[in-house]
Amino acid sequence: MSYDRGKVILVSSWDTMCGIAIYTKDLLRELEKLDDGRFVDRFVVKDVKSLKHRIKNKNGVTHLQHEFGIMPKPPKIEGNVIVTFHTIPINIGTTLRAFESAIDISGYIVPCPGALDYMTGNTKKDVYVVSLGSQLISDENPEITKEEARSRLGIPEHGIGDMPIGFVFGFQSRNKNYERLLQAAINTGIHLVISGSVHNCGYRSDVTNNDNVTILGKHLSDEEIDLYALASDLLLYDYTEQEHYSASASLHRTIGAGRPVIAVDTKHFNDIKEKESCLKFSTQRELEMDIWYALANQESLGKASLEYARKTSWRESAIQHIEIYGKYMNL
Repeated sequence: MSYDRGKVILVSSWDTMCGIAIYTKDLLRELEKLDDGRFVDRFVVKDVKSLKHRIKNKNGVTHLQHEFGIMPKPPKIEGNVIVTFHTIPINIGTTLRAFESAIDISGYIVPCPGALDYMTGNTKKDVYVVSLGSQLISDENPEITKEEARSRLGIPEHGIGDMPIGFVFGFQSRNKNYERLLQAAINTGIHLVISGSVHNCGYRSDVTNNDNVTILGKHLSDEEIDLYALASDLLLYDYTEQEHYSASASLHRTIGAGRPVIAVDTKHFNDIKEKESCLKFSTQRELEMDIWYALANQESLGKASLEYARKTSWRESAIQHIEIYGKYMNL
């Protein structure tokens, strides 16, 4: 399979309910929006599950979207290769050596600054930090106020049970601390709206609907995601401790609603800085104090989160990717 015109081939999971597939779809959409005639027919997506033959792309760049569950080993490729590592464990060196011995790696992309030390300590190849793209929900829906979003969702104007709403977005999975969020909701008088279908791993949270929790329990459409984020008073992200760097696609999908963001202080949220764009916590007490503070400062914290979203928009991400591609091929 040859692409003689100098293609950018994105190798990823595709057409599946998977974070990497969604990431690739969003990146491809923005790359195509930047088309000014130079990039016509340049971008191609290959589903990692369908790769049966060697990819020959000597005049272009093949961009692998790596996650350990979908790409345990490098595919066969001829030409320049860029790899985005979405998960970066401390022992990443073993994986880097396997990839560099099999294919012609030009450079790597990681989603957060903290991962740089892991990478640069194990490779001499170029390493770039490119944030996950953020969806600009508020900018794209300026006519939808919090009250309007609630009305469209059938939520009372003053919240669920007259309580402020904390939106918890993303797949249900074992690494999310729903129990701590539930206790914080009870102690601070907020109502959690927990979205998310059961992930492919089959995990389902033990938390059930009650006075402080509504479990949506389904995969939300893009329109529903936007409405729930806009209808909320807070965006909440609580994960268990992780010994690897990554970034939260869920956070970047909703932060553009311009609502205060509260996130646990782990490597998973290394790309977003505390106080500048969000509040971070490590303990139950800190989480509850952050909720009280965010409710009292919704406007200023909402503006800060929206500004961060604009700096890390999908458009900005696509621009950075094109600049990186241009270093290794003639665009």
